[in-house]
Amino acid sequence: MESKPSKILQRSSRGLRMNIEKYFKQIEKETDEAYEIANEARSKSKDPEQEVDIPRAQDLPEKASSLVIAAQFPELEGQGVAARIRELEDEYGKNDERVAFSVAKEIAQGEFYDFEETQRGCDAGIRVGVSYMTGGITTAPLEGIGDIRVRENDDGSEYLAVFYSGPIRSAGGTASAMSVLLADYVRIGVDLDPFKPSETIVKRYGAEVEDYYNRVTAKQYNPTREETEFIAENVPIEVTGSPTEQLDVSNYKDLERVETNRIRGGMCLVYLDGLPLKAPKIEKRIEKWGNEFGLEHWDWVEEYLELQKEIHSDEDEEDEEDDEKDKKYTPSDKYLGSLTAGRPVLGHPGEKGGFRPRYGHSRTNGLAAVSFHPATMEITERFAATGTQFKIEYPGKATVGTPTDSIHPPVVRLEDGTVEKVETRERAREIENIVDEIVFLGDMLVTYGEFVENGKKLLPSPYVEEWWEKELEQELEEQNVKLGRDFSERTPSPEEAFKISEKLGIPLHPKWTYHWRETSVERFKALYRSLNDGEMEGKKTKKALEDLLIEHQVEENEIKVKENDLKVLEKLLRPDQENQELFEDLESSSDIPEFIEQVSGIEVREQAPHYLGARMGRPEKAEKRTIKGDPQLLFPCGKEAGGRMRNLAASYSQKMHSEQGIVKERILHNKCTECGDYTYFSYCIECNAPADPIWFCTDCGKEFDEEHDECSKCGSERLERYKSAEIDVKSLVDNAMENLGMRQLPELLKSVRGMSGKHKHVEPIEKGLLRKKHGLYVNKDGTVRYDATDIPMTHFKPAEISVSVEKLKELGYKEDVDGKPLESPEQVLALKPQDIIVPDGAKTTPASDYFVKVANFIDDLMEQFYGMDPYYDIEDKKDLVGSLVIGLAPHTSGGTVGRIIGFTDAKGIYAHPYWHAGKRRNADGDEDAILLLMDGLLNFSRDFLPDMTGARTMDAPLILSTVLNADEVDDEAWAIETVDEYPLSFYEETLDYKKPWNLDTDIEIGEDIVHSDEPYRHGYTHKTTDVENGPTQSEYVTLDEMSEKTSAQLGLGEKLKAVDENRVAELLLNKHFIPDIKGNLRSFSSQKMRCVDCNTKFRRVPLTNQTIAPSGKATAECPECDGKVLLTISEGTIKKYMQPSKDIIEEYEISPYVRQQILILNKTLQSLFGKDNRQSGLKQFTA
Repeated sequence: MESKPSKILQRSSRGLRMNIEKYFKQIEKETDEAYEIANEARSKSKDPEQEVDIPRAQDLPEKASSLVIAAQFPELEGQGVAARIRELEDEYGKNDERVAFSVAKEIAQGEFYDFEETQRGCDAGIRVGVSYMTGGITTAPLEGIGDIRVRENDDGSEYLAVFYSGPIRSAGGTASAMSVLLADYVRIGVDLDPFKPSETIVKRYGAEVEDYYNRVTAKQYNPTREETEFIAENVPIEVTGSPTEQLDVSNYKDLERVETNRIRGGMCLVYLDGLPLKAPKIEKRIEKWGNEFGLEHWDWVEEYLELQKEIHSDEDEEDEEDDEKDKKYTPSDKYLGSLTAGRPVLGHPGEKGGFRPRYGHSRTNGLAAVSFHPATMEITERFAATGTQFKIEYPGKATVGTPTDSIHPPVVRLEDGTVEKVETRERAREIENIVDEIVFLGDMLVTYGEFVENGKKLLPSPYVEEWWEKELEQELEEQNVKLGRDFSERTPSPEEAFKISEKLGIPLHPKWTYHWRETSVERFKALYRSLNDGEMEGKKTKKALEDLLIEHQVEENEIKVKENDLKVLEKLLRPDQENQELFEDLESSSDIPEFIEQVSGIEVREQAPHYLGARMGRPEKAEKRTIKGDPQLLFPCGKEAGGRMRNLAASYSQKMHSEQGIVKERILHNKCTECGDYTYFSYCIECNAPADPIWFCTDCGKEFDEEHDECSKCGSERLERYKSAEIDVKSLVDNAMENLGMRQLPELLKSVRGMSGKHKHVEPIEKGLLRKKHGLYVNKDGTVRYDATDIPMTHFKPAEISVSVEKLKELGYKEDVDGKPLESPEQVLALKPQDIIVPDGAKTTPASDYFVKVANFIDDLMEQFYGMDPYYDIEDKKDLVGSLVIGLAPHTSGGTVGRIIGFTDAKGIYAHPYWHAGKRRNADGDEDAILLLMDGLLNFSRDFLPDMTGARTMDAPLILSTVLNADEVDDEAWAIETVDEYPLSFYEETLDYKKPWNLDTDIEIGEDIVHSDEPYRHGYTHKTTDVENGPTQSEYVTLDEMSEKTSAQLGLGEKLKAVDENRVAELLLNKHFIPDIKGNLRSFSSQKMRCVDCNTKFRRVPLTNQTIAPSGKATAECPECDGKVLLTISEGTIKKYMQPSKDIIEEYEISPYVRQQILILNKTLQSLFGKDNRQSGLKQFTA
């Protein structure tokens, strides 16, 4: 076991600062070198751009301004926007929204550039402001805001309208709400009037938002029409958007100032996730600096919150018990709302035997992640693996699980009646087939920061070892007593524990404090009498011992309790005649602890004030990224020529007009600067000279050497870089193979049917051939990626990450958390903020092996395609250590540099919470991508990105953060506590259900040190022997058939004390099976047909070449290619859940209504497909 990081808080701030500065300088140096080499390669004109297409940004001001300016406002380039943001940060502080507001107004007012139109100035200002508020990496300012216009009210006055679109969700609810406030501030700055909606338009908002929630997507909060209309009446700008859904609004159509009758998804997101949900945060801003910024007219938000409270308050609000109800926690079953097959429920809300919430920070929890005991993960039949997502009851909504063994393990009852604490995974595996009931799931270790981040009241802490140690310390100091023994590393014996309690007056040690409130008076009395009689026997006595979680065995109807536990029971209960009267007066479970204290004179604290429920969500993930069709090359194979597999090798052999390898497709054209030939690449494949861009009129076909607004020949305004052409795939592939020295074309080289980029740029075929050689797949932007679950880590041991001490010293890890020189693989080290540990498990495609292939691909590319020296020179995974990567979240437009320092068997990426937060992610089940830095620099191009909303910017490294600034990451990471222990007063204050901000105790969190000299410093309160000591793959992934998964799900539920298996079974039918069967039936009735050869889709079976099979089923040939036409939805897809549903209604207690639904659906399927597909034969009726 490692030592606590007791000295980490005492180390020299100067030393830490110098160490981290040296680390960042090394990262920057290596990044600079990579850019220099990549730019040299790019300068050879082999790619769409002649320089790296991922600009770097050193800080938030540069990221926020560059992201928007480079994409949409080139006139602001070099005008000092980033420098001005830094000045505003000095005035207001980093990440302060007032910085965004101020720079947005100044841009709109023409402080940096004198825009010809007010509308464009407002557009630029608002987008830069939103970019700053979202960290400069999300797509929200680019595509979440579709347009910004100055429009006229009915009275002729001008107002500001913001058109929101779907990608605004990437901003999050707070930023989307604040963007409306920011837009209003800009409106005031350019002297525009407020938006003055008519009564009909206000009602349209109410109807449309309601339609979106009910008919499109149910969101976290569902405002009433009255709420929506109240907001619409008062917001001083028009919140609108382009139509995103095919559905029309149910009412208030054909309005003069609303462009569409269809539902505007972006606007609805602001009215659902933004303004109503984040109104309290807006109110706080208005109270704090609203008057200073002239936003006092937003005082209507306070009135809205009163309305909201009035609408959603309970009818029994005047009940006298309400104050007490509000003070405490009421269990909630919201996390059970979307239960799916195969993913078990691990506890119902507040049920005994569920997870016991325990405060603490392990090395791998926080940022939404929690920790379980390794034995808990194993005994739940390995459904809970490291990185598995769980939906939880409290304090957050979702989490991923990680192992830590310094918390309470699970308790089980075996088939022979034995009750034992399962201390290790090994023991859990030994007994897994003889477990009769999981009596207690063990602890769920949750950081204090989770309550801070979620704004939830603290639950009373159970009486745990660390609380007892704090009380012991206090009494020893106050009474000036020396104990002579240290119990921080070992548990006191019963004799020692009783002596300490009696001498110092502190409660009994948690090890010997049982769950007294959880047994009934009847069972407790049976236990008491058994002790009095000297014989432990009887069902009620045994049940009492199970309730109390006291380990015991049953031998020939006699209950054998461990010697130490027996001593404790006899000491606490003292069954004698003197206590008989008190004993007889016992009426409820809550009286039992008081009885014990009166009898023994020793205080016993509550072991489990609350239990929390949970269910499995998504399984953990670590896998190579592929896109539809699994392409290895971004080059068109043709809609038909490449076949169903999109195989360029098939296109190579395709014949058109008697010529082999000709494919007709739209593709970019350039012209060679030397020979004048057309080429599809940025260079000429004949003379290897650079090629210049050319444009074509899409109407008359006239060619232009420069871009024009309109065609000089026909006046058309539609000029494009591409045109339809007969592509000689054979010649191009032959040329590429010759360049690489390849003699034979692979049988399968997967590409794409057609290009989706704006100008139809294509990749050089050599890149695809080399990816094929190394078994790699390309993403939409030309890079090779690996996806994995995000898992936080603040500390590690060299032994856990399969890297030698010597190598870690080379990487800058000179000493452990206590300041001692690094010498042993078992020492604990603080993880540097941009270092990551990547998957290397055998149960997935290891990131280690995959990136070795990527590195070898890059080296081949450098040598054989660019004519340069190899960059990586890697042979195995050990050589990957120290390599730089780009981390990228799917909803963002900015990457973050990371450094690989080790490997894990877990299906996830371990990284510092700040690194994950730098990508605007947390650890609630999110998964992100990583790619090797040089792969991104060489192969990424914006020109490959699909030309459609969202895809142009989302999930693409349009900008790169080379150094991670702690004060610029998502502030959720700042909520994680940095301490290595909690003070005694903290535990005591939790008993009052206080909100974190109402505590008198000061718990240091990241926010408190983020602007200090050591912003990356973190401690941990709970030790972990080995972070790798957890299942690496969930049983959900291991099991193949859905029937097996469902059976295992319900079987585990039967074993769990905290789960009602009948309720789970009915939830499964209601939430998954019944909706799925009904939905598939609807889809079957309106499905399309598909040709298996050319993939042409048909609305109905083609009438040509139909044949009737003996079975009566009609088949048809494709009129395009004579291929076989098949249904797109099979019978098996519809019926797959019917048999499991029938099994469930037979085996479990299901309500009559749900049972009847299943039987009716079964009859419907029988009438559609018949009772049995197999034809009966005479043999079935003869002997």
